[in-house]
Amino acid sequence: MLEALLVLGASMGAGAVPARAQGGSGTALAWHWLNPLPQGNSLAGVAYGNGLYVAVGDGGTILTSSTGSTWQTVASGTQEALNGITYGGGTFVAVGAGGVILTSSDGQSWSLV
Repeated sequence: MLEALLVLGASMGAGAVPARAQGGSGTALAWHWLNPLPQGNSLAGVAYGNGLYVAVGDGGTILTSSTGSTWQTVASGTQEALNGITYGGGTFVAVGAGGVILTSSDGQSWSLV
């Protein structure tokens, strides 16, 4: 069984959509929305660190996944659009509209800087 993870979009304001494809050898891959199905907000960026994928987007959306297959919504503490995220030095940093900057060491608990 072939399997692939894809994050679409993220350029020129297009929202990113986590998706996964599965198919047998020699067959076309069938693409499926991943959980949450769909959560409704466009996503703008994704980062990986400390064994966790974190995606950010409109309305302060933050999604996390340890596998890339199942995603959970995490409270960000803001309604501002989050436009990007990175991971380094043991910290996730998300940035967004209105100068919003959020940090998290675990991807679950976020603090406004």
